[in-house]
Amino acid sequence: MTAAALVARLRAHYLPPPKPAAGLPITAEQLLPGAVLLTEVPSPAGRRIDALVVNLTRSRQGLDGFEIKVSRSDWLAELDAPEKADPWFAATHRWWIAAPSTDVVRPEELPAGWGLMVPSPRSAARMKIVTRADTRTPELGWLELWEIVKKLDRMRAGECAATAEQVRLQLAEQAREQLERIRESATAVSGDAAAAGSALSAVTGLPDWRLRHALEKPSPWLSEALRAVFAVDQLRTGGATEEVVRHVRRVAEQHEQALTALNRALVALAPPTRDEEGEVGT
Repeated sequence: MTAAALVARLRAHYLPPPKPAAGLPITAEQLLPGAVLLTEVPSPAGRRIDALVVNLTRSRQGLDGFEIKVSRSDWLAELDAPEKADPWFAATHRWWIAAPSTDVVRPEELPAGWGLMVPSPRSAARMKIVTRADTRTPELGWLELWEIVKKLDRMRAGECAATAEQVRLQLAEQAREQLERIRESATAVSGDAAAAGSALSAVTGLPDWRLRHALEKPSPWLSEALRAVFAVDQLRTGGATEEVVRHVRRVAEQHEQALTALNRALVALAPPTRDEEGEVGT
């Protein structure tokens, strides 16, 4: 097992996913993490701690420090100079060794007060406590606290940036899919509309798919205007049929009737006025 895999195990152990009650939604309080796990936090003396857990619940309080050992040789080198852990050992409530198994770190080899955790054989996420670490009152100075806060700030900034990038990619993908659907709906039109759109594109110079979309889902005025342009072009090129000519005339008559009715309505709403010479105006 790698060091990264052990860190992932520690994260899952201290930050399990929320478990709502049966039939109830997850509450805002349940979404809050019960701890924060920081990695590679330096000490004022220069020694970096592999993992530092800041516990945030009433039932589990304090700072848990971890040294991760994945090989027997690495652990034996630690035993040769255990004082290297002193800066962070003194600044934490509990001090642990996390190892893949007791074959790497044997419980009887632990210095006084140190604890040992290994992956639980009964769970894919939890850790098993082999030897419980002593709980002490930490000697946490300003410099250690500064390193913790600085690391926490950088971690949160990285999480915010990653979340923003994920949202940006999701929105870009949604926009791409929506544009693709619009283009597909604009091109998947009836044969008559497709032919009209192609002809109008040649006459007006506008994109073919836009005109075909306008013919398929237009407003009444736009539809008739585009069809009229198409019909006039057919007349100009000599390709118009009697049905097309009748259609254009019928549309023109309908528009003329609509304009006449509109003018009558305007006259009724705004009665004629008289100018200075007594002439009637509108």
